[in-house]
Amino acid sequence: MNNKKDIVENCMYYFHNGYSCSESTLMAGLDYQGVESDCAPGVASVFGGGLKGLGHVCGAVSGTLMLIGILYGKKGLNDTCDKANQLATEFLDFCETELGTIMCRDITQLDFRVEPYPSEKCDKIIEANCVPYLTKICLWQKEHLR
Repeated sequence: MNNKKDIVENCMYYFHNGYSCSESTLMAGLDYQGVESDCAPGVASVFGGGLKGLGHVCGAVSGTLMLIGILYGKKGLNDTCDKANQLATEFLDFCETELGTIMCRDITQLDFRVEPYPSEKCDKIIEANCVPYLTKICLWQKEHLR
């Protein structure tokens, strides 16, 4: 667990030091909540770039949905996940209405299957488009989770 208290700073630390968008939002959220999880960052590892570079659902969205599941999802067979479902719906609505999309290819305008990555072009686009998106998602986490 990273010792930084600010969720955005923590996420940017992870993101700029080799973790994907999905890993960064999940780990920063866990850190902020003071929750340790043996499944992070591994569970989020194949979600970056919109499901391993396919441009589908943004990894930062997926990482936050994983965080919601860890915090509010089922802990056992007889548990409900009503709170998790409610928060997931609120979060996805936020992404679509406030951020415009949940799709990686819409955010980046990149096809990671074709575009060589890492590259200077990708780095510039990710910095310009993904960093603000991750920041807003972390601020949503801070405001709405616990």
